[in-house]
Amino acid sequence: MHALTQKIASLSIGAMALGFLLALSQLLWLPQLNLIWLLPLLFMATVTVYLGKSHPTALSFIVAFCLAGCYGLCIALSAKSRQLQVIPPSSVTVVVKVTNLPILTTDKVKFSAKVISNSADLNIKKILINWYANQQTIKAGQLWRFELKLRPIHGISNPGTFDYSKWLFRHGYDATATVKSAQMLKEEVRDLGSIIQHYRYEIAQIIDQQLSTARVKGLIKALTIGDKSQISVADAQLFQDTGTAHLIAISGLHIGLIAFLGILLARLVFFIFANEKFNRAKIESIFAISFALIYALMAGLSVSTLRALIMVVVFSIAHINKQALTQWQSWSIALLLVLLIDPFSVLDIGFWFSFTAVAVLIFAFNGRIKQQTKIQTFIKAQWLILLGLYPLMAMVFQRFNILTPIVNFMVLPLASLLLIPCIFLAFFVYIFSVKTAHYFFVVVEKLTEILFVILDYMQQFKFLSISLNPIGKLGLFLMLLSAVIMLLPVFFHRRILLIFLLVPLLFYKKSGIEAGAYNAYVLDVGQGLAVVIKTAKHSLIYDTGAKYESGFSMASAVVIP
Repeated sequence: MHALTQKIASLSIGAMALGFLLALSQLLWLPQLNLIWLLPLLFMATVTVYLGKSHPTALSFIVAFCLAGCYGLCIALSAKSRQLQVIPPSSVTVVVKVTNLPILTTDKVKFSAKVISNSADLNIKKILINWYANQQTIKAGQLWRFELKLRPIHGISNPGTFDYSKWLFRHGYDATATVKSAQMLKEEVRDLGSIIQHYRYEIAQIIDQQLSTARVKGLIKALTIGDKSQISVADAQLFQDTGTAHLIAISGLHIGLIAFLGILLARLVFFIFANEKFNRAKIESIFAISFALIYALMAGLSVSTLRALIMVVVFSIAHINKQALTQWQSWSIALLLVLLIDPFSVLDIGFWFSFTAVAVLIFAFNGRIKQQTKIQTFIKAQWLILLGLYPLMAMVFQRFNILTPIVNFMVLPLASLLLIPCIFLAFFVYIFSVKTAHYFFVVVEKLTEILFVILDYMQQFKFLSISLNPIGKLGLFLMLLSAVIMLLPVFFHRRILLIFLLVPLLFYKKSGIEAGAYNAYVLDVGQGLAVVIKTAKHSLIYDTGAKYESGFSMASAVVIP
């Protein structure tokens, strides 16, 4: 009876999580919300009472779907109502507090700011400020009075390219601005957020002092404080080509690793000071959560780190109560909490990849007899994640990178077992002795250079990243079906045959352009338009947009995709 009750509870929690996910996924269609789906909500709500007695799982799904639909809609409408809709006729005097580490370029400094007050009585709370020809030092926690030229959030609108306006909306920006004049009111506001940002700034300064190579500095700042602004366009492309972009985005991989280091330290403490009064599982969980929390604070409690921190907390609690929570329940609770705390998470690609990757590993390893070594398990996990994420990669990137598991097999042990622990050891030693810590930073620099040597070499095999033509619903169904079956153990001996299901997707192409006809595409490239004319055998491009000193160009971001 207890086992049956636990199974029903597990299914109910999973149904609630999926109901929330399905309803909040409507936010993916912003700025046009599809409100037609609210009609079936009313119908489902009327049968909830009837289904509740005999179908608790269906009840959980419907209730969660209804609640999440209303919740997501209210949050989205509230955020939309704060956004600036029209450009003010003149500059606006705004008092703001700098809330993050500034991003410095050759011609400007960019930073986010919390609005304290403004002369136009606008209902804006958070703005992204660009300050050109700035000669003053901007730090998080400072209080400024600016004369700003405010603009509504706007991005380049082209299908299949990065949606900047949706990114601004997702991160809570209500407007963008450029500085006309400025006056500092207070050097530092002492609150929790400012204190965190102050220490992040100090860590960035230590990295600049202790490391000599700009390339290394950029990666170490990304791994420690989540600042990716100093990673060059070329290096960003390097990580993309080799399938290791997850290394420079602090997420579940990094938070999980630091939590694991906390567990190892807890085991060492428990071994040295063994006492039957203390519960080993509780001590390990406390250390794991503490280490993960410290790392998340170092990264500025960004969206991805907060999501990963929640997952660590839930799985740590599950580790303490082994009989109370299954792995699927832990996954479902983590998903529910993330969506409740941050419903706009569904707009992050990382959200879908992280939860899908964990789900794939649970599905593939849960309940299986372990007859493999840790190295074999690690290798298997890389290939399983690639298979499980294949449909998602095809939908989002329209690419399938075979190079990913190969490079990760070489790079992940280096990064997780050597580089990241060395980084934190260097900072720990720095507290007591700057001179001694310098030797650890030398090791960090050498390890990072070895990492780049491996990635630079593997980039020449980027042809293993297969481009997929746009596929329809049938192609998506085939990919999902093949991925699920490939992960099932019952099909282990014949799963290779499923590859033939996917072969048509590699060669599928939409009907081409007939002889004598042409297609014309007009693309937004910022301050102008690009025109692409395609015939059966030729393509003509007029205007490719601007190219910037950082290496970013509208041609690579807009025209080529």
